[in-house]
Amino acid sequence: MTTAAQDILPAIPGYTIQRLLGAGGMARVYLAIQQGFERPVALKIILRELASNPEFGRRFLREARIVGGLSHPHIISVYDVGEHEGFYYLAMELLTSGDLRQRMRSVISEREALEIARQVASALGFAHTRGFIHRDIKPDNVLFRDSGEAVVTDFGIARPAHDSAELTEITQVESVIGSPKYMSPEQSLGQPLDGRSDIYSLGVMLYQMLVGELPFTGRTLAELSLQRLQKQVPRMPPALQHLQPLMDGLLAYDRDERFRDCGAVHAALEQVLPGAGTVNSAPARTGSAADPDAETLVDTVATASAGRTSGSRVAALAVLALVVLVGGGLAWFFAAVPADDIASAYQGASARPESGSTTADQDSLQAANGPLGIPPPEEFFAFYDAVNAGLADLEQDFVKAFPGSVFTQMLQFKLGQAPEAFAALRQRAAAGNSRAQVVVSELYDTGWGVAQDQSQALAHARQAATSGNAFARYHYAMLLLAQAQNDEQRREGLRALQDSADAGFYLAQTVLGTERLEGQLPGRDIDDGLALLAAAGEQGDRNALFNLARILDAGLYGQTADPERARDYFRQAAALGHPGAKSYLEDPL
Repeated sequence: MTTAAQDILPAIPGYTIQRLLGAGGMARVYLAIQQGFERPVALKIILRELASNPEFGRRFLREARIVGGLSHPHIISVYDVGEHEGFYYLAMELLTSGDLRQRMRSVISEREALEIARQVASALGFAHTRGFIHRDIKPDNVLFRDSGEAVVTDFGIARPAHDSAELTEITQVESVIGSPKYMSPEQSLGQPLDGRSDIYSLGVMLYQMLVGELPFTGRTLAELSLQRLQKQVPRMPPALQHLQPLMDGLLAYDRDERFRDCGAVHAALEQVLPGAGTVNSAPARTGSAADPDAETLVDTVATASAGRTSGSRVAALAVLALVVLVGGGLAWFFAAVPADDIASAYQGASARPESGSTTADQDSLQAANGPLGIPPPEEFFAFYDAVNAGLADLEQDFVKAFPGSVFTQMLQFKLGQAPEAFAALRQRAAAGNSRAQVVVSELYDTGWGVAQDQSQALAHARQAATSGNAFARYHYAMLLLAQAQNDEQRREGLRALQDSADAGFYLAQTVLGTERLEGQLPGRDIDDGLALLAAAGEQGDRNALFNLARILDAGLYGQTADPERARDYFRQAAALGHPGAKSYLEDPL
């Protein structure tokens, strides 16, 4: 362990900390010796800046209680949990044989892949029968003992299946947090989940182990969403056709067409496993499983490599975050911004009266009854970062700093500050107020203060879009593309997105520009894509600036690599609070 680490960490009674094993968005994990037992453990300690927040402490202890109560051969063992001088810690089984993502970099045989899936299904089934859904099954969260046994870990975002009330109260974040390439369609749409969501994620992992690539290979959320909506379950290669019924039951888009529970999955795997030696005990593929994050240099809004961890807090806002087409999961590729950085974002607004003051209340009321404006980038990203952090006090800070913001109006419902105002809000929406229509739409989409209702969300978004307001057009485009069931609806959504971009709305320009580069909406146009990103960047869209920086740094899309210009874009994005840009400047990839 380094001297710096010793300086910032207190002594945890009963443990001798030896060295840092890893760090994430919420905690650091250390190799430690548990005194008395004299056994090595993985000691997880919540970050100093988060430990003082009781909400984070509560969530940390909840994870410990969840895992501690799940005693199963294929679920990581928890030895101890506690708090000392404001530091929350969790002592876990030390697993040193790597994770599934590392293992997939070399060839995995059919038998081994099926056996790993069987063990994971066993663990998930055990958790499900006790009322918990994992919600973030992916190769990084499947570790291995020295004996070769697979172990499911990182239950940090697991929640009771019945705990929907708290999900809505906390931010609705927990229902969409996870890894986009592995999460189920219903999770990406922010819908209520059951164990079949984990089954879908297991199916994605198994397909990747067997075939060597993901079943849906989109590099952006737009591509992933379109592929999921348009494609059937991918066909297995000829050598693996006998496993097609298994994959059909794991990866069905409609969860009612999947295996009903992990017991059924386990039974199906048991049926194919006995014959694995005679069917094909040699490797089922010739290459290693593709790392879905390794070559994703430009994402729709931000790069997944910029410190994203399973503990990151992401916003549930379906249409107001930047990524495209996937309802409630729109913020997956945003890296988490530290709470201190978020708080500093409000300093420029500190001169404004607090929302509790008469002036602020009048500003908020006047704005709420007025027309829909175009939120400037600094306002949108301050809002996004506050929700993304999952901290009510930061959301309150936003409300105080931006009393007239349309996002403040939404947050007041989320924070339970204006439950009686919903009826009046709906009346204003019915009378044709586009701002009220957008707010009502977003509340129905996220479930903030009201029951989720996607049809009502889309209906109000459509009404708002008729005003021609670029923000409203963007809002409608995102919802429609997320829910589109046919080509006509997708074309209508794309027209609305194009209208918004043509009107100069930076969010639409960033989304459309990136997709022009990727060739998905609907054709590839490098020059147009770069021009749209540049236009959004000039307005202060930090994600557009970051994408431009990555393009110039790596020389993508036929552009000549220009490290100096790239660094200038990185600096601009970092100054606007983009965490990936900050990380890149500190440690270029």
